[in-house]
Amino acid sequence: MPDYDLNFFDLSQMHTSNWGAVHSPDGGSWNVGTDTIYLYPWAIIDTVSVTDDDGSFADDDFTQSLTYDFFPFWAGTNVQNEYMLTVEDALGNQYQLAGVTADHNNFYVEGFAFVGAAPPTGENLLIVGVQDSASMSYSPACFTPGAMVRTERGEVPVEHLRESEMVWTLDHGAQPLRMVAGRHLRFSAPHPHKPILIPAGTIGSGGRLVVSPQHRLLLRCDRRGEVLVPAKSLLALRGVRVMQGKRAVQYLHLAFERHEIIMVDGVLTESLHAGPMALRGLAPAAQQRLRRIIGAPGASARATDADCARWSRTRSAPCRQGVADTCPRVG
Repeated sequence: MPDYDLNFFDLSQMHTSNWGAVHSPDGGSWNVGTDTIYLYPWAIIDTVSVTDDDGSFADDDFTQSLTYDFFPFWAGTNVQNEYMLTVEDALGNQYQLAGVTADHNNFYVEGFAFVGAAPPTGENLLIVGVQDSASMSYSPACFTPGAMVRTERGEVPVEHLRESEMVWTLDHGAQPLRMVAGRHLRFSAPHPHKPILIPAGTIGSGGRLVVSPQHRLLLRCDRRGEVLVPAKSLLALRGVRVMQGKRAVQYLHLAFERHEIIMVDGVLTESLHAGPMALRGLAPAAQQRLRRIIGAPGASARATDADCARWSRTRSAPCRQGVADTCPRVG
């Protein structure tokens, strides 16, 4: 079964106005619209690795187990999403937090897990929703079947790649593929992990590309240099859209000895990545696993994740991939 990652903080990293509600097995003791959770400014966000037979972290799922030792628990311990909170910050942004129980103890929540952007620290987060028997999709950063990857033997569909395949990389020539991992997600409603369609010609002469929202593309321009931009930041461009009609998707990601820029459907895009900032938030066992697969990240002349996020908020249009391109404004 595949491994997935969840962001996680334990109860020592937070305060709440209603401690008595934390360990309720269905979340029913929370007072919606009144109770709050406060993440301390120094809160440490870890990453929990979960082995699962599907793409969702759910309640009463006995196939979910810790991939490596975590909490005071051994690898193989069953973990569950006992209930899900929706919390809201002062700006109205909402986040979902899953109450995590372990070792079949439904009456003791070890902490809270989330996917995607971290809720802010140092402010009261208002609880605006509680859901029992909920599921949380693991966050993918991947390609979809049919994407054509440049290799030593030509263009190969990503689903046909195998470990040790020699894949073209921008910086290091042909490199052996170390890992191909996949996950299958099903959607019953609008969902933040639905794939994004980037039409042919949107990025230079690149072809049609379908990727997960978090998957980053390498964009270049004279005044910004090279910037890795997540696909979801391109939605302001003509034709780029979330594929809302998708009811299911298979995501595939590729890992090398190091983070690489590869060519997929004529577009420069990244392989599986764990940068320095991400590694600092991981449990030691998870750090070792990632380093075994892709190696420790080195210095890069490309913009960092934080630079990329700041740039995206300016609503500057991404550059077409080319040395002399410029960055026009949009919106």
